[in-house]
Amino acid sequence: MDAATLSRLEQFEKEKKFYDALQFYRTKVTRSFRLKSAKEVAILLVRHALEFFFKENQYQCAIDIVTQYAECLSKNNVDMSYAEFELLAGSVAKFADFAEKENKAGNAQSEQLLNTARCKCVDLAIQWTKQQSSNSNEKKYGSSAFHTVLAKKFVLVDHLELAKNHFLLSDDSKTFAEFLHQKYGKERFEQDDGEIIIVEAVLQALCLDRFPFAVSLFTEYVKPNKYPFAKPLLNFQHILFDVIETENVQQYSELTVSYQNELKRSYSFIGYLTRIGKLYFGVRDTQCMSGGLGSLFSGLLGSQKEEETATSHITARTPARQKPAASTQPSSFAMFPSTLPTVVPPIPKKIQKVEVEEDLD
Repeated sequence: MDAATLSRLEQFEKEKKFYDALQFYRTKVTRSFRLKSAKEVAILLVRHALEFFFKENQYQCAIDIVTQYAECLSKNNVDMSYAEFELLAGSVAKFADFAEKENKAGNAQSEQLLNTARCKCVDLAIQWTKQQSSNSNEKKYGSSAFHTVLAKKFVLVDHLELAKNHFLLSDDSKTFAEFLHQKYGKERFEQDDGEIIIVEAVLQALCLDRFPFAVSLFTEYVKPNKYPFAKPLLNFQHILFDVIETENVQQYSELTVSYQNELKRSYSFIGYLTRIGKLYFGVRDTQCMSGGLGSLFSGLLGSQKEEETATSHITARTPARQKPAASTQPSSFAMFPSTLPTVVPPIPKKIQKVEVEEDLD
């Protein structure tokens, strides 16, 4: 920024003229996008504004300048880069952090203001990245790289649930696996229940039609261990990947029956597996997605209509995988029946439930 601009801003700060400062910033930011160095100038202005407004707890002014910046990125079709991601994600994380502080102070109105702003700014940023994206997944959910930056920013301010939601849409399975091990898992469960954490996250990724990412996340989490695992749930997840690749609905039904006792350990699994049956196997089940993705991304993805058929597993399919010929339309199956069917076709050897010598549940 030039000397005249800095001098004017210093005067506003000295006299605590927040509204005047906001209008000055807004005008400068709008005009900056007409310059050759638009991106650099705009970022400097917004950072300077946020430092001032957050220091003075002028939340509405901070919200206005970030919202305007996000809108300008979209209107001017600005190319994506880490600098924009870092500024937007850092601002949104601060909204979440200040909202938590206001909550502890008993200031419900300020808390609501900041949380509403966080959701709006994330939505604006995602819409901007959708414009710039070329692949189908990012056109649906926004830039994976942006979600990665946003997730890491939420980790820094200890908003672990928000971080997890964005890691699910990120491009960094290794950092996500480390997060589940080191931060999120310790927050929710004792170490012995760590397999619930990873299977839940993997099933959520599958519900988002992110098969390759789900496989990568699982592989990173279980390293250096390999199949068969000591934990039954991990064996279930490993086998589920094989079954999804071949789109064998009969094996899917048999697999959920075989592992029903382990799957009952988390009520949310019912909803995720119902959704997976619909997306990957064409199973039409009237069962609601209890505990599932219905509210997971509330305020993040809006009212976007979900696709009814998954495709990510097809491009990831290995040459040896062949989709079995289906003679009839697959029907709904009981997710967790109270008793096994009278006649159960044998499960192929490669997906048999792995027996363990002692109960590790």
